[in-house]
Amino acid sequence: MMTAQRYKFCYFGGINAIFYLVISQGLSKNMKKSIFFLLIYCLSVSYGFSQEVISLEGRRSATDFESNILFFEDEKRAFKAEDIIQGKLDTAFIPPPAKGLNFGLRPSNFWIKFKVKNTNPVLKSHIGTQENLWYLENAYSTIDSLLLYHIPPEGDGSRAIAGGRVSKVKHVYPYISYVFPLQLHDDGVHTFYLKVNSLGPANIALTLSSAYEFEQTAFVTNLFYGLFFGALSIMMFYNLFLFTAIRKIRYLYYCAYIFFYIIAQISNSGHGFTYLWFDSVALEKSILLLTVHIDIVFIVLFSFDFLEISRKLPRLYKYYPFILGYCIFSVLAFFFVPFKLYILMTILWTFISTTLVFSLGVYVWYKGERYARYFVLGWITFLIGLAILNVKNIGLIPDSFILHHIHQLGALIEVLLFSFALADQINQFKEEKEIAQAENERILEEQNKLLEQKVKERTTELEQSQEEILSQNEQLEIQSKELKQAYQDIKSSINYAKSIQNAMLPPLELLENLFEDAFVLFKPKDVVSGDFYWFVEVDNKIIVAAADCTGHGVPGAFMSLISNDLLTEVIINRKIYEADLILNKMHKGIRNILKQKESNNRDGMDIALCVIDKDKKEMQFAGAHNPLVYFQDNQLFYIKGSRLSIGGEQREKERIFEKHVISIEKPTTCYIFSDGFQDQFGSQARKKYGINRLRNLLTEIHQQPMNTQGSILLDTVTNWMGSANEKQIDDMLILGFKIK
Repeated sequence: MMTAQRYKFCYFGGINAIFYLVISQGLSKNMKKSIFFLLIYCLSVSYGFSQEVISLEGRRSATDFESNILFFEDEKRAFKAEDIIQGKLDTAFIPPPAKGLNFGLRPSNFWIKFKVKNTNPVLKSHIGTQENLWYLENAYSTIDSLLLYHIPPEGDGSRAIAGGRVSKVKHVYPYISYVFPLQLHDDGVHTFYLKVNSLGPANIALTLSSAYEFEQTAFVTNLFYGLFFGALSIMMFYNLFLFTAIRKIRYLYYCAYIFFYIIAQISNSGHGFTYLWFDSVALEKSILLLTVHIDIVFIVLFSFDFLEISRKLPRLYKYYPFILGYCIFSVLAFFFVPFKLYILMTILWTFISTTLVFSLGVYVWYKGERYARYFVLGWITFLIGLAILNVKNIGLIPDSFILHHIHQLGALIEVLLFSFALADQINQFKEEKEIAQAENERILEEQNKLLEQKVKERTTELEQSQEEILSQNEQLEIQSKELKQAYQDIKSSINYAKSIQNAMLPPLELLENLFEDAFVLFKPKDVVSGDFYWFVEVDNKIIVAAADCTGHGVPGAFMSLISNDLLTEVIINRKIYEADLILNKMHKGIRNILKQKESNNRDGMDIALCVIDKDKKEMQFAGAHNPLVYFQDNQLFYIKGSRLSIGGEQREKERIFEKHVISIEKPTTCYIFSDGFQDQFGSQARKKYGINRLRNLLTEIHQQPMNTQGSILLDTVTNWMGSANEKQIDDMLILGFKIK
């Protein structure tokens, strides 16, 4: 919470800023700049972060490096480098977020500041190759440019450059990642400013290693990539040999898939820019995206041919030319689609194509084709590796050498399993041919016996009938096992989907930080839920939402993922804080994503959303069907949501949601919820619980602690269902919080 002194400071700081805007119309450019930096200093005094000096010694790396760096985001790229490195904006630097310096597709200039000190420098007359030397490394090779400014305690500063849009010959150190050697021959405090910019994903993962440890890590890394590329190459040539022997086009498609995946990984790992096209910046920034799309073309060709979709799914195969045509179009789109848009297009198309071929593999396996299991397991391994990498990148799990290369390991296992699938398919075809030949021989033998012994005709018919019954029983047993296995697979997938949805929901610890007292009653009908809750604090505003998407279970969970991303996009990325406008943008987003203008899709969601403005001491509410219940001075207030949904059919020209503004100068207890609780059947008369019972119950318990209220609500609905042995009919969500 902000102290009274800081409120006062912000007030006078605002007055100063207004004064600056007024007088700046009549001042010179230099005077404006001086006043601007003076205002920056004044507004930052009470918020500046002190920065610890990072101590370096001998061959030890900086273990506390990440916790002692500060960063500053120049969103409009308005500040000059000389103003930054002269310390004029030092008070604007802040510690990095808990998730790490992973900023996604943002066009800002990012500045990193840190201070280091060599506590035990080696005398110059005894300096070895690894003495007084450390290496600053950014692990990701997708950054466009990195500029490092070194400000020593004495003497002139220096500058070094690296990055994907900088020719490799200009890099200060030739290595697959971007590395800056730091030579510190004295025991003074050295200050460094690192400017980072990228049109692609701005992923910053810095380490400061001693020369000894850096060389050890580099050796292990190069050994890993040598084994990795070697293994992939062996698999490619092995399947190329099979193509020359068997003459099935699927082997050639598979070899092309491995080849372009190797090229993509050579680019992604930095080996290409370091050793192959080191002087071609244009090739460095284009080859990864191009090879990914080319790889998608060949994996689609391979999957449709290998899984025999033309025979297994003839209805889907009618659209195969269109799917393949779009794959080729996605490759050519690189030459006329803007770079950032093409990155988003790559992410979306990779997800769609991966989901498509994975689903085809699951379907063919489910239909009894044994060889498809290796295909499915290969994709599962690949996707698990990719998922772990993404979780690691956003800071949810700590980094390590294995996790940093988990995607390559998953891809290597995938390639190996695909080769097993091809081999198993050949074996299955051979087994089926042998079974067919044996069956033909058996039939011929029986016919000969029938011609020789007509007197045993009836006996033979009975024996055949018995054999058929036994065969049918065996088939039924096999099908039963397959169904059990399929059920287990689907159940495992849904359970895994539950973990993904749980990861999507904001942590309840954040809710406890936002409010002094709050609770969430979240009771899905199935494993995954169509209801979800969402809350965030941004720009001194707290935004809380309880949403109910169309359906429940897996369909509802898909809608909740889409709606959660839209809330993040509208509120956090687009910074829209008006409750009614948020719902309006959500409505438009749902209709665009689900293409509801062109299709018959009518899915959507109901929602209750509150925007709490700490500065104005007021709360905005807007609802789509879902209401708000709040108490002030022990009096209940009930505000209905608009009789409109988010998404679905729209007949009016513009969908407008009603906004309500509520003063929160008094202590206020608020509840927002979906309709699952009140619509639940129960009691001996098999009635719905109803909104009136819920309002009366909230009136009785609203003065109690929020955790106690949540327990009472859960016990109430459980007893309500149990008294009539009713099953839960819908997802349930109630979110309560107190504003003091």
